[in-house]
Amino acid sequence: MMLLVALLPPLAICLLLFGCQASIIYHPRAASGEDLLRQARGRGELVTYATDQGSQTALWLPPLAGGEPQTVWLMCGGNGALASDYLSLAERFPDPAAGFLFVDYPGYGPNPGSPNPARIAAATTAAVEALCARWPWDAAARRQHLAVFGHSLGAAAAVQYAAAHPVRRVVLVAPFTSMLDMARRVVGRPLNQILTHRFDNRARLGEVALQTPQPLVVIIHGEQDEVIPVAMGRELATAHPNLVTWIPVPGADHNGIISTHEDLIHHAMTDVP
Repeated sequence: MMLLVALLPPLAICLLLFGCQASIIYHPRAASGEDLLRQARGRGELVTYATDQGSQTALWLPPLAGGEPQTVWLMCGGNGALASDYLSLAERFPDPAAGFLFVDYPGYGPNPGSPNPARIAAATTAAVEALCARWPWDAAARRQHLAVFGHSLGAAAAVQYAAAHPVRRVVLVAPFTSMLDMARRVVGRPLNQILTHRFDNRARLGEVALQTPQPLVVIIHGEQDEVIPVAMGRELATAHPNLVTWIPVPGADHNGIISTHEDLIHHAMTDVP
């Protein structure tokens, strides 16, 4: 009995962490399809697709040049953002032949359901499939047209897409090494082992490195990132020196880097430094 009493507090903590980990990781925001179109200021179109979480909606921003896009950017946002929060990167993008597909995760924006790594992978895959069905691209052509961008949690969504579906370019801003490593920073060992949402950028980037041909990969990370340590981005880049162009940004923090270093991000998305 005394042993049971002694075990109750840590057991209760474990159960609490297990039950609420999704609410710690994800901070979804609601928005309607009409809200997304308003954000796009008349340039956007809605792309609908289905997953096991129900009917989902993404925002497509066609290229300013019109016609078939030369590049389709899959845009993946952070854990507290809508993908369309990154519209500014698209609106001032220097290549008028590029289009942008902003994919919100299940439970985010207009989408029903709840997120986890597998559901996010299914959503990004289905959204790209629905969009690319518009053009007569075979697998080789699709690879030449596709690129992925991700910030924070979105870096995990982007690189897991690129690991399963070869693309031409990968730009990751403020990526973590793995969600397990992030959990260890928050709750320590062994409680981090309770984690079920096991995004693993280290492993997925290793899979990307095995592709032939390899995509162009750029990792950008603020040296003053207060959420995801710059050491994590550096570790990912150092593990693949022949694959990754590493750009540490002095003075930049976690969220501000998107606006304060937009030109740098644009450069990474168009010309490898």
